[in-house]
Amino acid sequence: MSPSHVRTERARTGPRRTPAVLASALAWAACVAAPDARAQGFLPDRIREEGEGFRTDSAEIHTSFATDLGYDSNVFLEDTDPDGSALLRLTGNLFIQPRRREGDGDTSGTGDTGTGRKLDFRFGLSASYYHFFLDSARDNVGGDLDVRLRTRPEGKVSFELGEHLVRTVRPFTDATPAGFGTLSYGQNQSTSSLGLAFQSRGGVLRANIGYTADISFFDDARFAPNNSVEHRIATRFTWSFFPRTVFFYEGGAQFRGYGLGSSATPFSALVDSRRTSAIVGLNGILHPKLAATASVGYAAGFFDVGSEYSTYLARLELRYRPKPAITLTAGFSHEVQPAYIGNFEDVTMGYVNTEMAFVGRFLVGSQLAIGLHETGEALRPDGAYVGNFTTRADTRALARVYGEYRPTSYLAVTLALEYLGSFTDYAFNVPVGSAVLPDPSSAYQRVDAWLGLRVFH
Repeated sequence: MSPSHVRTERARTGPRRTPAVLASALAWAACVAAPDARAQGFLPDRIREEGEGFRTDSAEIHTSFATDLGYDSNVFLEDTDPDGSALLRLTGNLFIQPRRREGDGDTSGTGDTGTGRKLDFRFGLSASYYHFFLDSARDNVGGDLDVRLRTRPEGKVSFELGEHLVRTVRPFTDATPAGFGTLSYGQNQSTSSLGLAFQSRGGVLRANIGYTADISFFDDARFAPNNSVEHRIATRFTWSFFPRTVFFYEGGAQFRGYGLGSSATPFSALVDSRRTSAIVGLNGILHPKLAATASVGYAAGFFDVGSEYSTYLARLELRYRPKPAITLTAGFSHEVQPAYIGNFEDVTMGYVNTEMAFVGRFLVGSQLAIGLHETGEALRPDGAYVGNFTTRADTRALARVYGEYRPTSYLAVTLALEYLGSFTDYAFNVPVGSAVLPDPSSAYQRVDAWLGLRVFH
């Protein structure tokens, strides 16, 4: 689909979009990414990824600091006359886990799971400061805090508690658009979880049941109608058979509500929902160099107002490792997820990822993904349509290449280049005479480039 170009002339003082429209667009912009795509590529060996670390009798501590210079060609994801900016990013990380034992090959990042350990834990904290060399974009700080605690990880019964706090300040950033004064697009998410795990002797059979409370809220009070609370109940069962082959079942129910007590009127109808899903699949080795994951399932969503869904879920992924340091991945997925516009979005995506390491010092990788994102009926709270079509449909593309060179065991030079595009004829309806949304089109294209230096231990 070709993007529409609906706009009026505006002064070059920065973008002027309504808060509600931008909150909706922010959620959409963050949705296009290849599954399991990482923000930074690393060498596969865990010591090289995290560094040697500072070790005590029971724990090891890893720290890192990175500085990056970059350029964003479309800071506010505009369709026409985009605002570009050079950027400076400073990032610090702290990671604590149980001390790794000699010969421990665990690369899952969950710590040493050696037999006899009664308590497993992990603590991760990171923060990134962004400076924009653009008058209409303010500096901001994003961050991530992840804390996990698990009792008797190799016992027949174990218990896990977790808390994950994430602060997101991109793809938008704080701005000072004309007519609104200072406007913050910072979004915060708290995910609290607890679960019980059971396993048979030798771990052939495993089962998990858990509860998660997810709270999502924006910095700015004008986005308060988009704040949400979601309660999730999930179950998982796995059966290991043959060498390294696993049958799995995953099922769950989700209950979401919007507003968090806000009396403001949202731009689009934000509707409480009840959703459920179930999938079955296989994950295993087809050949010493070839592995695959295949799953199918069903999902249904029920909403107080507007469209509902009842559809299939599917995923097929192939992973080929011709050599230990080379991984090629290709996959297809179909899923449904909640959305600020149209209750939900139906996502069909294909992706290809590559990663190659050389002589223990160089790493290069790439990610390609293309997907079709379609919503349910997109309505305003008064029943009128949000945009120029009954539903919204976007074709989104992601292309990314990255590289890393490690001259020493504690220093890395990084390079990343990314293209993100959304192609659609969808445009928001704007009141006659309004000057706050001169470019209502939902299409955008953006190029990011980064060159950085990272020190880690």
